Amino acid sequence: MDSVSKLIVHIATDEKFINTAYEIYEKAFPDKNLFIILKKERDPVKHLSSLKKYIFIDSKDDFLKGVQELSSSARLIVFHGMNIYQANIATKLKKENKKYLWSVFGGEVYDNYGIIGDKSIGESTYKKFIFSYKEMIMLLIRPWYYKFSGVNANIIKQSFSKMDFIGILYEEETEYGM
Repeated sequence: MDSVSKLIVHIATDEKFINTAYEIYEKAFPDKNLFIILKKERDPVKHLSSLKKYIFIDSKDDFLKGVQELSSSARLIVFHGMNIYQANIATKLKKENKKYLWSVFGGEVYDNYGIIGDKSIGESTYKKFIFSYKEMIMLLIRPWYYKFSGVNANIIKQSFSKMDFIGILYEEETEYGM
């Protein structure tokens, strides 16, 4: 089976849970997965195993065209997290006969002030924990960072509405949290 005839295409970045996702999906759907990793060519790979079959696409090139070609026969596209590049794919890719699954990492929502504003920390949580000065400064700076850094919260919000399914929690996340 060649790479463009995979039924499940995964759009991810160099994140710590991608190796686990690779193993889970390959176990459930052997040889039906294609993992496309978006990264800047100059950036070294930090988290991904060299033993896994990943296809790297430079996020600075015309990555949308490459993803379109590689996912042409896919029936499901899994977005592992949702950064600006993944959001552009979700909103601009020809979705015909495809379903989208967003595997939530959390940071794409909780760390993006443009999506939920300053409501990511509830009042009772704030009262329960004593925040450091560093965290308070980050809360003050975050809105300005998103306003001027080029991160477009609207595109990320639009990508959420394109999703057919939402998935959360890998086994490691539940182990760390409990």
